[in-house]
Amino acid sequence: MKIKTIVSCIVMCILILIGVQSNAAIEASVTGSCPTEAKPGDKITFNVNINVTSAGSGIDGFVAELEYPSDILTINVASSSSSDFFIMDGMLMGAFDDAIKSGTKTIALDVQIKEGVSAESATIKLSGIELTDLDKTTKDMASISKTISLKSSGESEATLTEIVITKPSKTTVKVGENLDVSSMKVTAKYSDGSTKDVTSLCKWYWDGKEVSSLNGQSLTQGTHTVKAVYEGKEDSFTITVEASSTGSGNSGSTTGGDNTTANKVIDKAGLEIITIPGIMLAIAVAVISYKKYKMF
Repeated sequence: MKIKTIVSCIVMCILILIGVQSNAAIEASVTGSCPTEAKPGDKITFNVNINVTSAGSGIDGFVAELEYPSDILTINVASSSSSDFFIMDGMLMGAFDDAIKSGTKTIALDVQIKEGVSAESATIKLSGIELTDLDKTTKDMASISKTISLKSSGESEATLTEIVITKPSKTTVKVGENLDVSSMKVTAKYSDGSTKDVTSLCKWYWDGKEVSSLNGQSLTQGTHTVKAVYEGKEDSFTITVEASSTGSGNSGSTTGGDNTTANKVIDKAGLEIITIPGIMLAIAVAVISYKKYKMF
């Protein structure tokens, strides 16, 4: 009876010692690191760092429950990490190629922020973390979590890509006509596909000269360039002004009338001497006077 008691005590002491040695053999901690700020569409890295101070037989196993908002984030083990690590059923687990007796090993996770999310933040958490050594001894680690703030309340920062002018309905006019710009507008286009009417915010140029308005510009015959500039982007188009189909003054019209060249006598120097109706009247007066008064 005494022998059995002694043996039992010895076995218990051995088990206790083994347990103490096993638990005492693993000295480690687990930390996580990742950017604290991102925006939809960004891809970032979440690093799970296993910091081993002492592990007699070497740590080769890792398991933890992985929690994150799947409607905001997509998480996968990075290709740079050991191929023996994977995510399955909400658990991050795997084994290291080489057992860690001391030093740091990192499990890299690729984190993709989904497009179009409206959340202000997203939290990644690892809980129930366990490290296992080659002797199959496990040790529990403290939970870790990191929160990522999403810029612009989840909206992507769009950038201006171009501006586009919607031209007036009529870009070819005659001399003397008015240019109708009521239907013209300028649309700014952004990288996220959004647009904005910036007509009133543009700087305008007529033939390279900045103008406050396109109304009242001199529509001289020829081609004129209209340009709009907004936040470093620009667009332009041309206005064609054609000669009027009906001339006036000494423009060469042959439509008749007292003031047209068809009814004028021009000397060699190009000076007007007398109109044709005036000559005819003078001849008629002379003839009448001769017959009546025989003045000539």
